[in-house]
Amino acid sequence: MIGGGGWPDNDDLSTFMGLPLSSGDQRATWAVTAARQAVEAVCGQPLTDTTHTARFTGTGPWFLPRFPVIEIVSATAAGVAVDISLWEVDGQMVHTTVVTWPGVPVAVTYRHGYLSLPVDVAVVAMRVASRIVRNPVARTSFATEGMTETFEPAQLTPDDRAMLAPYSTAGVA
Repeated sequence: MIGGGGWPDNDDLSTFMGLPLSSGDQRATWAVTAARQAVEAVCGQPLTDTTHTARFTGTGPWFLPRFPVIEIVSATAAGVAVDISLWEVDGQMVHTTVVTWPGVPVAVTYRHGYLSLPVDVAVVAMRVASRIVRNPVARTSFATEGMTETFEPAQLTPDDRAMLAPYSTAGVA
């Protein structure tokens, strides 16, 4: 759903394109799935609520590679569980409030992602999915009997990538 939910589905694509696509339409299902995968690949991370474990050595603070951080789920130092109330998160940085483990392997499992998919991410997914439906073989042009038709690329455009830059782990999509 564009504007406040999860990833767009076939019904959203049907509305976006102004075409009668059913919820069971395999072509539409493939297009929205491929669009989601393309968007998350460019961003370098899942964008909806997901759990990830980051591993570190040293005294911290440590940088959590995926964002936004929702909460710390669990932590271990040298394989031993550590009380999560000892941890603080500041943006993507995490550190302990009272204890350090120099040279000891530390693992932090945390939830990250958006509870509600940002509108601009959903719009990019819909744009990509609609291009896939219109041009499933990613043809750039077709010529016949002196007439040439040019197609929009099925992949992400520079404008799409610019819209995704704030959600990319690399900072630029």
